Amino acid sequence: MIGVVCTSYPRSADDPAGSFVRTRVRALVQAGHDIEVVAAGEPGDTVEGGVRVSRLAGSGSARLFYQGGAPEALTSSSGRAAAWLEALGFSARLVAHVARRSTAWDAVESHWLVPSAVAVCAAAPRLRHRAHAHGGDIFLLERLPLGSCLARFICRSGLDLVFVSRELHRRFSALCGAAPETWGARTTIE
Repeated sequence: MIGVVCTSYPRSADDPAGSFVRTRVRALVQAGHDIEVVAAGEPGDTVEGGVRVSRLAGSGSARLFYQGGAPEALTSSSGRAAAWLEALGFSARLVAHVARRSTAWDAVESHWLVPSAVAVCAAAPRLRHRAHAHGGDIFLLERLPLGSCLARFICRSGLDLVFVSRELHRRFSALCGAAPETWGARTTIE
């Protein structure tokens, strides 16, 4: 079984939030893999198209992950403190949830380096891990006081890092202070 850890995953057939994650999940299912998705949203487990979706709630998770996005909420001048408290709480719940669920997984894919890849690296370091960097996550890491430390922590886990562009790879390398491969990651650009 492959675990897919992300923040936003479509909540209905016409929900655009995280639709590219659903596209990736469908490709994995079509390739014959059993999949469990972990995402933010109304709490509980459902089965959607043969895929188990486990959602973690939080008072502000809809605002962080479905209405504008976490990077914007965490860097805006209004409501920033509340957004940070919710983000930290969600991240702690995500780490705990991944630690529990990952015992049944053979591998894991994460979408967004923070908080998803960080949570997987912390909670399930033994698993083969493919992390997808989409842009907003690198934008956020560049602005976090310990962003470069988190970037190197991700790389040191020896995961496979997938960047959606050469520019994101370049920016992430600058954040790390060297190419991600220097710190132990394997990278591809798709």
